[in-house]
Amino acid sequence: MTTWLKLELRVIGRYTQEAVNRAVAQIQKGEISFKGASKLYSIPRSTLQDKVKGRSPVVAKSGPSATLTQAEENALVEYIMKMSKIGYGLTKSQLFDEVESIIKEDGRPNPFKDDRPGRDWYMRFLKRHPILSERVSENLGKERAMVSAEKIDTWFQQCEFFLEEVDSSLGILRDDSRIFNADESGFAMCPKTEKVLAQKGSRNVYQLSTSNRKEITVLVCCAANGTYVPPLIVYPGTRFRFDPLQGAPTDFCIGRSKSGWMNTEVFYEWLANHFHPFIQDKGLTKPVILFVDGHKSHVSLPAATFCAENGIILYCLPPHTSHILQPCDLGLFRTLKEHWNHAIIDFQKQNIGENVTKKTFAAVFSNAWKTATKPKASIGGFKASGLFPWDPNAFDREKLAPSEVFAQAQPTPSLALPSTSAQSSTRAQIHRPLIPVSTHLTPSASLPSTSARSLITTTAQIHRPFVPVATQPTPSSVLPAISPQSTTTAHMHRPLVHASEIPTCKEGANRRSKNVLDQTYVSPVIKAHIKYPHISQKNAKNAQTTTSTNTLNTNWFAISGKAYIEAQKEKEETLKKVQEEKQKRKHDREQKKVERELQVAAKKRKKTTPRPVPAQAESDEYSENEEEINENECLECGEQFEEESDPNLWMGCEHCGRWLHKTCSGIDDIILKSDDDIEHLDWQCRKCTEE
Repeated sequence: MTTWLKLELRVIGRYTQEAVNRAVAQIQKGEISFKGASKLYSIPRSTLQDKVKGRSPVVAKSGPSATLTQAEENALVEYIMKMSKIGYGLTKSQLFDEVESIIKEDGRPNPFKDDRPGRDWYMRFLKRHPILSERVSENLGKERAMVSAEKIDTWFQQCEFFLEEVDSSLGILRDDSRIFNADESGFAMCPKTEKVLAQKGSRNVYQLSTSNRKEITVLVCCAANGTYVPPLIVYPGTRFRFDPLQGAPTDFCIGRSKSGWMNTEVFYEWLANHFHPFIQDKGLTKPVILFVDGHKSHVSLPAATFCAENGIILYCLPPHTSHILQPCDLGLFRTLKEHWNHAIIDFQKQNIGENVTKKTFAAVFSNAWKTATKPKASIGGFKASGLFPWDPNAFDREKLAPSEVFAQAQPTPSLALPSTSAQSSTRAQIHRPLIPVSTHLTPSASLPSTSARSLITTTAQIHRPFVPVATQPTPSSVLPAISPQSTTTAHMHRPLVHASEIPTCKEGANRRSKNVLDQTYVSPVIKAHIKYPHISQKNAKNAQTTTSTNTLNTNWFAISGKAYIEAQKEKEETLKKVQEEKQKRKHDREQKKVERELQVAAKKRKKTTPRPVPAQAESDEYSENEEEINENECLECGEQFEEESDPNLWMGCEHCGRWLHKTCSGIDDIILKSDDDIEHLDWQCRKCTEE
């Protein structure tokens, strides 16, 4: 019975790839014969002979051969992983586009429709490379993508230096009960829909929700030992017709702002009326340190002064590093929002037809808060950020991979791919080394040379070059950097490799063996397609300027420090002086404007209204002029100006002061002209013209 089972295993090939690797390795080293290895590992002797002599690949799989070779797929997998780390991950459709372009340019035969792979190839590709999986990407802003490891390392050094000035023994960094982190987040009234169970093939599956897309801001604070400060709920508006904390624990607190967002006043009230009494009730040793982000609501002179006077070190995290160093983001918020969505659904099930509003928010949120605020969430967040235990190397440096694009203006070095030149087509490069499957299939693993006892025993078995020697690329194990100018040229003039020129494993005496594509072959088309994004020289300079501008001084991180408070006081005094000067200049401008308007109005009245006849001459000279010039008489027609006369029909001479009818002035279209137009004419009467 045992012999029959062993025979069955040998016949149907029920042996592992690891067993094949060990058997072939021992045979090559001369440690065992073909017959002995076949008996020891339950592998057919003919199979071992074909693999050792190169008639079949060492790593063989059942079913149709893949369109791309294993080396090409490994290069593609490494490219996919690298692109996802730097924030330019490939989607399923983009992967299809890449493979389709490679196949068309390479001219390789394939079973795909219109040379484009489909769902079956995609599923087999993921199965061959389990290191890959579909993930939901997170949006990352440019400012966060530019954060570098040097910036964070510098912040850790500065923080430790500042705390050493406060406490030379740095005891605060070893006491987890004295290290806090506070941050805000918005909680939507309408939860996100999740997958639910329904009848297979159902076209309409609904989830009862609300059209209210508003969010309520909640400030949470936790300590490194797993202790939580009761939350602060910030409501929009200043007046309520209901108790906004109805149904919530008595230690919850409320904040009010016009927009419903955190501001300097609400944060100061939380510090003075909530956080400080909390640490006093706990009997904590002062000073305690409170890490916050650099939002403007946390950075104010009143908050800094209060913290400095009450033994609270208010310290800012580096700008745009909340996803790396904020313990609340790393440990609490994700779990809290999941429980918040569940709490909303439970509320809607228990109260049919009702939705969460401002009136019921606190009661529903208290259920999520009670479930999510476990000590391990806070402790894990502080540990992942490196704030406790204090470890500048504990944070996830893979999150800084996108900064590599902004670090230099040159492309990221390409993958280490096998050479395709004729000179480098040696026996050690044609065949893969005999290594376990777990390490052989790792995309990032390089292909080391085999031992002197190669899989090919004669030089006649070395494959011919797949491209003429004249057109061979320069032998290199690393792809050269491709500049933006040369990329297009290389892409257009790249020599196409015909399918007949692609090397295949030599066909031996075994009739069952077929021409199998050499799994170490990498098409030059793939090498040209594997390109990483890089920033231009101009944008690189702008990025460096932005980074240097946003770099804060040591004094600016310590909000409650003396240097920051003094700087803020000087800044406020300077701003006060500037505002006073602005107000003074504004008052002077308004005063001059009023004076100009009065002058213009007086001048206009003078030009449009005849002067009355003086009751008595003031001098002999005036009497003489009065006899010669009658200001109440038209100079041309002699008509007198009376009280019922319309002053808009009269005009005066700019030189002598005589008056006359506008129609008597002889000016063309005088009726159509305005008083300002007449004034700009600088008109003079007939008498003044004659004189």
